[in-house]
Amino acid sequence: MSSATLPQIQDALALLGEVVELGGPLDAIIARVAALELPTTTHLQDVCLAAACLEGDYRAAEYLIVRYGQPMRAVVRRACLSASDAEDVLQDVLVKVLVGRPPAPPALQGYRGQGPLQAWLSVVAARVGVDLVRQPRTTSLADTLLSSIAMPAPAPHDLPAGRKHDFKRAVGLALDELDNIDRQVLRLHLSGLVAEQIGRAVGLHRVSVARRISSIRDKLREKVLARMGVAADELADDVSQLSVSLERMLTQGLGHHQ
Repeated sequence: MSSATLPQIQDALALLGEVVELGGPLDAIIARVAALELPTTTHLQDVCLAAACLEGDYRAAEYLIVRYGQPMRAVVRRACLSASDAEDVLQDVLVKVLVGRPPAPPALQGYRGQGPLQAWLSVVAARVGVDLVRQPRTTSLADTLLSSIAMPAPAPHDLPAGRKHDFKRAVGLALDELDNIDRQVLRLHLSGLVAEQIGRAVGLHRVSVARRISSIRDKLREKVLARMGVAADELADDVSQLSVSLERMLTQGLGHHQ
């Protein structure tokens, strides 16, 4: 069986360009596809989309997420997960597909166009969903955030009784008020991904990701402090320390994300 020719690859990429404005170098995408030596029966347009994503084109990643996110979400939901859990699992699927978890490369490298990309992504989503359902429930976003924040030392005076509980509740309520993209960006940030990797997983430019992290930091700080009653004089010192801890955690590594 003959391999796809360069003109055929260029035609497939041109068709893809009619539905998504690619921002990356087209020559690199063409070279990546040509190196696969795929047969002419391959779903070349889908392979070009995968190649663009692997080249770090955030517009291609955004298109993939918008076009195939709902079918993958439906597959995950069939694993009997709640809506909120399904969103987290879907994000895990996208990280696996578009970013990879070292030492594993992006799973998208394994797509060779033997079938439609949507079908391939659905299989990956089903496998990840089943694997995660079999595992013990993962730590909530609020608990992950709290575990990253150094609670203030009790000296020179003890925290009021139940204050840590109040803080955890305030963080949880503040997180509930974030939109889905902000929650996922924060979740991936806390998992250790840098802005470029997060951008690939959510379809945003790395600069936009860094700005979102900064905005999330400000939103959480304001909402948590408001719920903790920062105006109360007897709690001001403790809340101030909590604010510093929250600020430190959310800005940690941000300089590396620019």
